[in-house]
Amino acid sequence: MATDRLQLQLTTLTPLWTGGVNGKSDRLHVTGIMGSLRWWYEVFVRSVGGTACDPTKHSCIFDKSSDSLCDVCRVFGATGWSRRFKLVLGETSLQQKKPPASSSGREGNLVFNLSSDHPSSLSQGHKWYLPGEPLYGQTQLTVIPTAPPDKSNNYFGPNIIGSLIQFVADRASLGAKPQMGMGVVRLASRQSLSPLLDHLKQIDASHKNKKDGDGKLPCLQNMFFATIHVKSATESDTFDLKYDLRGMFRDLKRDDPRYSDEMRHTIMGYVNRSDRRGAKIMMSYPYDDGMVRLWGWIPKGSQSAPTRENILGEIYHFLDETYQDDFSFWLDYDPKKDDTILSYLEKSVLKGAE
Repeated sequence: MATDRLQLQLTTLTPLWTGGVNGKSDRLHVTGIMGSLRWWYEVFVRSVGGTACDPTKHSCIFDKSSDSLCDVCRVFGATGWSRRFKLVLGETSLQQKKPPASSSGREGNLVFNLSSDHPSSLSQGHKWYLPGEPLYGQTQLTVIPTAPPDKSNNYFGPNIIGSLIQFVADRASLGAKPQMGMGVVRLASRQSLSPLLDHLKQIDASHKNKKDGDGKLPCLQNMFFATIHVKSATESDTFDLKYDLRGMFRDLKRDDPRYSDEMRHTIMGYVNRSDRRGAKIMMSYPYDDGMVRLWGWIPKGSQSAPTRENILGEIYHFLDETYQDDFSFWLDYDPKKDDTILSYLEKSVLKGAE
């Protein structure tokens, strides 16, 4: 029944980070998990032509009917309309632990460097910081459907959220700081991806006159997923990859000015005083004997910028040339192969683990 609760047992393959007091991940915060799930749900809704407002602007307000809300807020809640499910933290064995490749910095920060055998390891300035120790271990989450705000008997199926979490476990990362290697998890019992697919088909069917997005926000049409294998398998390998991928964009600029500093900062992230930009490409710590997961999205640039296909082609070529036989998986949307996004979802994205 749709009103039944769903229990999920998660094990960390790379540590979890959900923030907390002073920005430190002292414990698992359900709000951090919920924010991550909403972000991915928005991705899927945009991909099938549904509506997703900007939650930071509080633009969705319930007004007599749920029709006044976007497709995302109908599930995750808005002013005057409660969320359609609860996410309850159960028994947990999560503990804070220092990643082996990190060193202790000031005020409890952790510092990550390039691998000792990386050509640029002796150069200054190539450091990455984490505010504290992340969480490792196991935890239980329970998805509980809530009474429909409109007093109907139309409960939201918890298996849809189970499918969403399974997708994240297969392809992406849960919680905050995915650009720092966090958030790869495994579910003790595999969840079917069919409930999410069926739900997205309903959203697709309800928007007959939908228009394609402008490509400035993440959706499956501008995302990619990849996996490589590293032999030394420490967290430093993640930062080697991050550094080298940024270097790839610098090298491209030498031959093609369209690959500007602005474009590199937009995709790879940038911090300079008040100018802070989050990275669009995420990569995990090594797990399962050296697997490193990458995923990300390429926002639409100016008319003078390289196309999304150009940029993804360069990323693919870099991974293929750098890792060769250890570059094991790549997935992105090609309308020449999949005439609809639902076809792509069913055949590739929601097919299961790579």
